[in-house]
Amino acid sequence: MFAFADYCFAILTFASISSVDQCLAKRPQINREHRFIVKRNLREVSKDQRPVTKYILIHLDKFDLSFNNKNVLAYFGKYGSIFQWKILDNGRTFLLNFEDYDSVDRIFLDEPHFVNQHYLSIRKCYNPYARALNNSMDDRLKEQIRNLQASIDRSKYKYESELMKLNKQIKEEIAAVENRLSDTIKSCIRLERIQRDLKQDLMNARQINQQLKNKLEETIEKKKKIVDEFENQLEQQRYINKLLNNSILNFS
Repeated sequence: MFAFADYCFAILTFASISSVDQCLAKRPQINREHRFIVKRNLREVSKDQRPVTKYILIHLDKFDLSFNNKNVLAYFGKYGSIFQWKILDNGRTFLLNFEDYDSVDRIFLDEPHFVNQHYLSIRKCYNPYARALNNSMDDRLKEQIRNLQASIDRSKYKYESELMKLNKQIKEEIAAVENRLSDTIKSCIRLERIQRDLKQDLMNARQINQQLKNKLEETIEKKKKIVDEFENQLEQQRYINKLLNNSILNFS
């Protein structure tokens, strides 16, 4: 016997599954006479030990065309009569309402379930109306998210276009600056060559000037020597002339 805050339950072990089926077949009589709720024990296959429910959620993570109402109802209809069904999450989730809650328990006992080799996630639903409301809210939220994503995509496209234009403009300006810089560098190279040539010409001019200066000094020195020699010769000639004059006078 196990007890919780608002209910208690007992687990009975039968000799065979057929005995369990016979016991569950007498549920109306048991409920009427003893006010018991008789259900299968799912402790080994599910942690959910809450009261019974006739609703079950069947979810397929990856969309598949074979996961449709015809195949789903045909597959799970073998567990009992399905009173109502509803498609949720854009066709990836089914909400099934069985006439007997034991159908839901037997589905859990027969897990895992597959459709076209895709695993089906199955869980009980205790408040299908809240689920439908949440799904409606989820749909509205998804629609808002899609609209927001579309707005973001439009803004992204707009900004990407502006960015492409800006990048093109920047590249053109960079190319123009590079061209001007290239022209400036070429001009600087030409000026450096001219400066180098002028410097060489100046050095050559200084060298020639020094050579001319040296020649001028040599010429002046030679001229001075010639003048000195001429003056010496002139002085000697005067002396000779004087001697001659004296000799002539003495002879007379």
